[in-house]
Amino acid sequence: MTGIFYAAIITGLAFSKFARPSAKIIFTNNIIIAPFDGVPTLMFRIANSRDTHIIDASVKLAALIPYISKEGHHIRRTCNLNLMNTENPTFLLTWTVMHPIDTESPLYGLTIEEIKEKSISFSTSFTGIDKVLTQTVHTNHIYVAKDLVKARKFKDVLKHDQEDIYQLNLDNFHLIED
Repeated sequence: MTGIFYAAIITGLAFSKFARPSAKIIFTNNIIIAPFDGVPTLMFRIANSRDTHIIDASVKLAALIPYISKEGHHIRRTCNLNLMNTENPTFLLTWTVMHPIDTESPLYGLTIEEIKEKSISFSTSFTGIDKVLTQTVHTNHIYVAKDLVKARKFKDVLKHDQEDIYQLNLDNFHLIED
């Protein structure tokens, strides 16, 4: 009786360990500043490399800005950045995450060189629900100052045929246009 009980517990633990979904979200190598509707915009791209949809996907982006207090304490302040779109009802292909650098942005008035000089980094987190397993998947990524590039835009990764069926071409995923 004890052996059967022990085998059931071990089987349950092994299944729970290996059945846990992984996010399999790909982040671009670089985060870029490019014009969008005439406003300089901080952008990065993510892609879903899972075989299934992720539903109720959401993304957050924060700038980690070095700060020295009046008492001389060196810290990194976390400033949440307002995004053009924080949610995606069904994340299947790609998503370009964008933060307009307008007057409300903590990056307003800073050049790329100043951002790099101050060693500002960017932390992003992604959360969604796997459609098949109905379990939450999540991941995060940090872009450091050297990952910031001025560009025109990311290269297109979506191709469509005559029947307007879109296919994801990940060969261009990390490429940018200067």
